[in-house]
Amino acid sequence: MNQNDIITEIDYPIQKRWILKIFISNLSATVSASAFVLFFHFFISLFPNGYAGLPLIFKWFLNIFLIIGVYIPFSNALQAYRSKKKFHFALHDTYIFVTQGWYTSNERQTSYDGMQDVTIKQDVLDRMFGLAMLVITNVSNTSANIMNMTEVSITALGALGNKISIAGLKIKDAESLRDIIASKIREHANSSSGL
Repeated sequence: MNQNDIITEIDYPIQKRWILKIFISNLSATVSASAFVLFFHFFISLFPNGYAGLPLIFKWFLNIFLIIGVYIPFSNALQAYRSKKKFHFALHDTYIFVTQGWYTSNERQTSYDGMQDVTIKQDVLDRMFGLAMLVITNVSNTSANIMNMTEVSITALGALGNKISIAGLKIKDAESLRDIIASKIREHANSSSGL
């Protein structure tokens, strides 16, 4: 690849299995809600009137609790899908350009000389799926509004505060991208210090 080529998410795509990973990681909410409701039904069946003797508010509570437990994995997977579709990054010669957001589009340009660290993170499910998350830390601390904070924290994709996170990369792609960014950081650190 030429030194002046712009590297984008087309060159290092976010994998579709990352959305499945988000779904599976949120299944614990469904399992917990289902176990709670089943335990409560079993516990109530020990009484003479059983479920029929419960006040209506408890019946609604149980059903809503179960619906929310089933809703969470699907909504987070949908949010991950939408974030994947609306997240774009480009590595230019002197800066990284990130575009993100579904309802409102946010753009962020971060220069390499302001970058502090580039790391690769993996949780257990990332390892199972062969995925990795690249985290780029900037020296400055940019504040973020609540909407973007929620979007990025659930999906770990995009720019938030002084970090840019690119989740769902293949491990070799994350390592390659880390090496490219780290070399650009070193290159700009040397040129700005006069070395």
